[in-house]
Amino acid sequence: MKNTSLSPNKPFAEVIESSLHGWLAQSWQWDTFPSFGSIVTIQGKKRTHFGIVHQIQTGSMDPVRYPFPYQKTEEELLKEQPQIFEFLKTTFSCLIIGYQEKGSIHIKRLLEDSNFKMEDGRIVAVEMNVLAKMVEYYRKKIKKDLYA
Repeated sequence: MKNTSLSPNKPFAEVIESSLHGWLAQSWQWDTFPSFGSIVTIQGKKRTHFGIVHQIQTGSMDPVRYPFPYQKTEEELLKEQPQIFEFLKTTFSCLIIGYQEKGSIHIKRLLEDSNFKMEDGRIVAVEMNVLAKMVEYYRKKIKKDLYA
């Protein structure tokens, strides 16, 4: 399975479930998904939400049929059984870490006092050490939650 590089600000998935703490999205193509631990955004009517990817799953679209291994490479399967890939879906889950509303950014805990440079309603600059601290904090939180 490959992680096709994603273009900034170009949609590639849709939110299919949401809650107060996160969302589940399904990629439009089974082999296009964000990297684990990356930060993704979703645009709402009034806010842009920021989330960190903490789970990625690829499987069958059909809840009755379970995929099984063919002991072949992806290239061999594409050549011999291309229809298999039409029945795959990839979903990913994000933990909400903040939002942007009316030009103000509200990030949970770590980034509340940080300064961001905004242009056209988008973040264009952020101190990398602040971003790295935030990612590390949420990676630890996710790992703790996974193994608790």
